[in-house]
Amino acid sequence: MKIFAMLKIITCCVILTSGSVLAQTQLSMWYHGAGNQVESEIVQQVISDFNGSQSDWEVVLESFPQASYNDSVTAAALAGNLPDIIDVDGPILPN
Repeated sequence: MKIFAMLKIITCCVILTSGSVLAQTQLSMWYHGAGNQVESEIVQQVISDFNGSQSDWEVVLESFPQASYNDSVTAAALAGNLPDIIDVDGPILPN
């Protein structure tokens, strides 16, 4: 009888949790090429394709003007508030 009750509880837990909808995890991405229309369109298309290809993650893009991007990344790093993904240019790599 005890085993039957335990199985019943486990079954109820499985039913309750299996039907629940898990929320997408948002990933913030900073991008510095806002002034380059062609590059911006490509990046947005890649993100759109990625977001549409699965349901676990959603990349949310935030664009910055080229001139303020490095200062924004540095300030966010010092404040401990970096995004999940940053766009890094090859010639300008952080120390």
